[in-house]
Amino acid sequence: MQNDITWDKDDLKARVDLREVVESAWGSGRRTGKVVMYRARWRANDRNPSFAVYADGFKDFGTGDTGDVYTWLEREYGMTFPQALHWMHNRVYGASDDTPAAPVRRLPAQYEVPSAEWQRTARALMQQSQAYLWSDADDAKRVREYLAVERGLSEATIRRYHLGYNPAWRRTRYAYWSESWGRWRRARLAPGVVIPWIRDSALVALRIRCRVGRLADWLCIPPDSIRGEPLDKYRSFRDSRLGGTLFNGDAITRERGVLLVEGEFDAMLAQQEIGDVMTVATLGSASTRLSRRLRDRLLVCPQVISLFDQDTAGGIATEKLAQALDGRHYALQLPVGKDITEYVVERGGELACWLRDATHTLSCATMIRAEDATHGHSGDADSAGG
Repeated sequence: MQNDITWDKDDLKARVDLREVVESAWGSGRRTGKVVMYRARWRANDRNPSFAVYADGFKDFGTGDTGDVYTWLEREYGMTFPQALHWMHNRVYGASDDTPAAPVRRLPAQYEVPSAEWQRTARALMQQSQAYLWSDADDAKRVREYLAVERGLSEATIRRYHLGYNPAWRRTRYAYWSESWGRWRRARLAPGVVIPWIRDSALVALRIRCRVGRLADWLCIPPDSIRGEPLDKYRSFRDSRLGGTLFNGDAITRERGVLLVEGEFDAMLAQQEIGDVMTVATLGSASTRLSRRLRDRLLVCPQVISLFDQDTAGGIATEKLAQALDGRHYALQLPVGKDITEYVVERGGELACWLRDATHTLSCATMIRAEDATHGHSGDADSAGG
């Protein structure tokens, strides 16, 4: 056993050449002087080598991310820092081979938190759009009216979910590799209502409700388009990570039931209407798949209820959710209206009252089924005994 000085993180780092560590995992890169260049393995858009590895650290020129050998081990193998420190000690003093005994499989790229450069850019965009939404600009006032009248959202709800408004295409410093253009391009944020998605307190996506349809009507402008084609109703800022994320998912706890709906506006309105009786969340659309990570998170909640749109997509989403949760959820349908917004805003429905009655009915039905099952088993035992 070596003495305690051998566990000093800086001493260990000085004894290990990161270029050799990376080469043992990624193979030979393109060496230029003292730097070795690789295609970035932690993102899918690196067509030309832009990940530089030095003896004492690395830099991803595509995202601006930097780090040392400990950072690389943590990201590549999913190690904690103590695990990385122990691995470094073993490498320096020969206690074991150079390969981690049980490297943790990394998450698919779409489930990871975006890069530090992306988060800096997206957070600045979020703050700028929030400031503009609450400004005295005429279009900002119209968007606030749209959110209040068309969507039924209170000022408190709009602020709670950090909504903003971007009035024009905004070119950013965040760069991505464009396959179609064959070069790096600067990402742009589309004009429209900006909806931030947060996971584990980190900003992971910006969704934009584009200025088409009813939003364009409220702004008294023609629908925004690209090359003559109207924009889709929703767009995401480049490299947003919606996979493995629930909008408002950070509010989920073991103590409260969860109400799953189809879209962000329905989720915000439902949470506003029912208060903190349940947590309302959404995957963003009926077609989004429930990941294993989210499935496990939902299964620890006391109750999971889905309330999807009453259309074909909503029906398919309900069936998929029932399969994913092994039937451990309840599907509800509104008495009138296609979705929550129509039910509350256009039909004047009392969502909180209706949901309370509906869940009470579900609870009673569950208790009756449980009693029937218990009595059935008792009857079988009595019959067998007789």
